[in-house]
Amino acid sequence: MKKLSVFFLAVIFVLFGINLAGGINDLGSMSLLRDFSVNAWGVIQLCLFKTEAYGGADYRDVYRLGNGYTVNPDTDPNMDGLYEGVTELKSFGEEYDIPVLFVNGALKQCGSKIPFGITDHGPGKYDLACRFYEQAGVDCIDTLKLLQSEDRDYLSFFYKSDHHWNNDAAYICTREIVDRIKRQGINIGDISTDSFNKYGYNGVHLGSSGRFAGKIYGGIDDYTLWVPFGDTDYSLYIPDTGEKKTGSFSDCIVSFENLDDYSFERYGYYAYFGTDRDYTEIVNENNPDMANVVVIKDSYAVPVVAMLSATCHEIDMIDLRYTGDDDIKSYIISKEPDMIIYIFEPGNYGDREAMVIR
Repeated sequence: MKKLSVFFLAVIFVLFGINLAGGINDLGSMSLLRDFSVNAWGVIQLCLFKTEAYGGADYRDVYRLGNGYTVNPDTDPNMDGLYEGVTELKSFGEEYDIPVLFVNGALKQCGSKIPFGITDHGPGKYDLACRFYEQAGVDCIDTLKLLQSEDRDYLSFFYKSDHHWNNDAAYICTREIVDRIKRQGINIGDISTDSFNKYGYNGVHLGSSGRFAGKIYGGIDDYTLWVPFGDTDYSLYIPDTGEKKTGSFSDCIVSFENLDDYSFERYGYYAYFGTDRDYTEIVNENNPDMANVVVIKDSYAVPVVAMLSATCHEIDMIDLRYTGDDDIKSYIISKEPDMIIYIFEPGNYGDREAMVIR
């Protein structure tokens, strides 16, 4: 860690001196220096054949799988958030007679061998969660099994530079959710790959591992935007800011600025909805007789909700990490949902604030 600190200080000092000599006119100069130093450190680690970018940083470290995919390790084995969150939501659904569907979000390292010497609790937490869902007797989608059942390489469902799954995986998860909703006798639209137009953007997504260890070590990804086929009529409301949008799916859901080019400041993954926030309310005006759904989620749900909106009337998305002391149960009841969907990946399983409704 001393060598790491000296390296960053030296790089920033030299480049800052060069920049100072030329006059500082750009307020983003320090960000550029930071990005340069992160990229340079990653290059050095590649040249030294290092499996782990920092090797001692418990938070935001990055390691490489044998195929070049990069991973942010989960160093926290805690599962309390999931255990309490699932139990609480199950009881809430039973009390108000609202079906609840739980989605266990698979990690890309679940399908790979963790390199020797790396501590990563993510795959183990995923397995523990599957067992707990089974013991709790709840309806759960095992997305690892779901993706592995497809006739293609498991890792092709993930970004090289990011911990999130890509939109191919999100679609397969969405398709399974629609099937589970139909099994409940709830009216919901059909979905297939033919339901979407797909638009490719090359080299625009620098994911979490790319941000932490640099674009060379972490990689840069292409991005495929899925947009519902045909004429769409949506409205979107963000209660926190009062922002309202009306128009097509693209007008209301897509943040095209996130796809301009790769950047340490923009996140291609959030081409849908722009970011995570406390509440997002989406209405598909073309589907007045379809299901109303509440989704309690982390970031894994972002593309799933975007795609699922094509089959529902209303989706209300709640991210408990940003809701503070709000009465979430009252909010859900006020929405009169046909179903509650709970979508999380193992990185949040120890976080009660992220996973337990109140």
